[in-house]
Amino acid sequence: MASVIKKTLISETTLTASKTGDAVSMEPHQKNFIAFAKISNRTAGTYDTVIQHSPNGVDWFDNGTFASASGNGSEIIALTNGNLLLPYIRAVVTVTSGPGDADIEIILYYDKEK
Repeated sequence: MASVIKKTLISETTLTASKTGDAVSMEPHQKNFIAFAKISNRTAGTYDTVIQHSPNGVDWFDNGTFASASGNGSEIIALTNGNLLLPYIRAVVTVTSGPGDADIEIILYYDKEK
């Protein structure tokens, strides 16, 4: 039986500039990865968010991309190769269209086999 795990990749109040989240080390025997992005209290900026994975925590590759956000809202995406993620994962938020100002939360959910 699998259990659902939740890891917060980015949680920022009043994000005004681009941010790269810390690398999260993933344990083996995980599958069915989905990512959730929520933007609230937005007053400025457009936010482009990607989920990246890495074999070593140094070389990063895009794995999932959220729709560009210029307003409040949320989105869920399934990560590509959901059962074959590399050992490290992170979120990268790029603020475009001027300075940003919003609360943003990026969360990863996945199943862990017992």
